Amino acid sequence: GTAQKGFYINQISDSWVPIPPLNEQIRIVEKAQSLLDIVQIINYSKEETSNNIIALKSKILDLAISGKLVRQDKSDEPAIELLKRINPQYQPADNRHYGNLPDSWEICQLKDIFDITMGQSPAGNTINGKCGTEFHQGKINFTDKYLSESGQYTTTPSKTAAPESLLLCVRAPVGVVNITKREICIGRGLCSLLPKYDIDCLYWLYMLSTLKDYFEENATGSTFKAISGDIIRNACIPFPPLSEQKRILSKINELFCLLDKITAEL
Repeated sequence: GTAQKGFYINQISDSWVPIPPLNEQIRIVEKAQSLLDIVQIINYSKEETSNNIIALKSKILDLAISGKLVRQDKSDEPAIELLKRINPQYQPADNRHYGNLPDSWEICQLKDIFDITMGQSPAGNTINGKCGTEFHQGKINFTDKYLSESGQYTTTPSKTAAPESLLLCVRAPVGVVNITKREICIGRGLCSLLPKYDIDCLYWLYMLSTLKDYFEENATGSTFKAISGDIIRNACIPFPPLSEQKRILSKINELFCLLDKITAEL
């Protein structure tokens, strides 16, 4: 056939098929069914294991953000000292409403520890596929950690994110985080958060991901949910001593690497 492929009844009736003895047919059906049952169990176990790994990663981050993933070291400089170096006028918040955090930790707002830039789209006629500053509007080029290339550029960037900045998606889906290793232009769907002190951005990639529910709950809008700059700047987050931040990141990387290996072998 040309439009739709088909075949005739005589082609079916004249086809040759191997026929085993009846008792062997029965044994074949029984064996095939038992093997299919095993395959179904394996597939179910893979899905269940994958879901458990996702839940376990979330639990690891919950422990990290509450000061329970690694041991505290009494020789660590208290977090407030670092915050005062970042901003000599920093005023400590009341930690009591945030649960039982270690004494050396502080609760601070994102504006205390990041330079925050809300995105603004450049003029449409400046966007091209060849030259200028790489342009990103939303999370379409997000990966699990580091931003991939967009293939779009603008010759007149309006708002930019510096290398080693965190990118936060501020429009549906809100709260998703990535890291850019290069300077880019950011549109209205993103904001950038550049740490005010020397820290591996991976630490804050993990920690900011724990605020996703908070951002979703505070998002507004009927058609597309979005979060404002004030919501981002005033969001509170636990802040451990710098040395402990590094230990937390090391432990997360160790545990996540193990879980990723298990996932790859499923």
